[in-house]
Amino acid sequence: MDSFVYYMLVKSLGEQKKGTKEIDFWLDKLKEYDDSHLLFPAYLIRLRRLPENSREARSDIQHVVEWLKTKKPKFKLHAPEYSGNVLFGYKPRSNYAEGNRPTLYFLGDYMRAITPPPGFQEDETYLSLLSRIRKGREDILEEMISLYGTRKSTREKRAELYYERAMLRYQAKDLKESHKLLKTAAFLDKKNVKIKEQRDKVELEMTYQGLSPSEEGPGEGAEPAGRDTGTGIPKHLDSVDGHLTPVDRMITTAELLGRSKGELRVMRNEIYARHGRVFSSPDLQAYFSRKPWYKENPAYSDSLLSEIDKENVKIIQEQARRIP
Repeated sequence: MDSFVYYMLVKSLGEQKKGTKEIDFWLDKLKEYDDSHLLFPAYLIRLRRLPENSREARSDIQHVVEWLKTKKPKFKLHAPEYSGNVLFGYKPRSNYAEGNRPTLYFLGDYMRAITPPPGFQEDETYLSLLSRIRKGREDILEEMISLYGTRKSTREKRAELYYERAMLRYQAKDLKESHKLLKTAAFLDKKNVKIKEQRDKVELEMTYQGLSPSEEGPGEGAEPAGRDTGTGIPKHLDSVDGHLTPVDRMITTAELLGRSKGELRVMRNEIYARHGRVFSSPDLQAYFSRKPWYKENPAYSDSLLSEIDKENVKIIQEQARRIP
């Protein structure tokens, strides 16, 4: 029955050149089949009838994003399968009784696609919607990571979540953020070949583009605890209740002279901790959890860092590199 309703929705495009009155009538009926793989292409068809960036279009996009959030990665959907040409225009396919069977996509594969899968048109509507879907997915992944906490029993699960976030950033061509997330994932699950291969691939692409992975300014993932004896947290820092790094000014090199790699590691990550970052390195999480000023922020992101924070991270990293 949902196929017939979708067929009528597409046919209604020829009866109403502007507006969405006819489409809305059939779309409301199709919404009764909430798990129908035809509902997604119906939403896309309606969006294309709305003025770009209009309030109604933005509202509809948000509605679709929220609807997809309720679906699992194995939820099936298919494209409107537009056909036609530039001269006579494009229209979605309506008759599925003839011709090739429509290609079904899993929602997870659709979200990971870098270019539009066959049947989708790469236009502003598609790109805007896909961008919002991915952002919504990233928010969910971030929340899931924070819910898992820092228990050793959840390391592999957290690694997979970091990997999925990294792939979303990779598809958005944000190589630096993708690389940072992959390093954290590889640290959490050292036996995962898939994660390591993707990390190496991103590093290679960054090299081709003149981006140095060593200069990306990561937090705990770049120098995980136990990598060498010089990066462990010194015992004397346990008695420090305040901050080791200035909050409202740039730190000077003179203030860092004589500091060990372990102290510099803590100082660098303290900058992230002030904004509530949850650390995957157990020693860092345990250390900051004992500080009276530390409060976990499930919504943490590096965008919370001020320009002074970012500069101080770089200064501390540079000093750490000078230590043999």
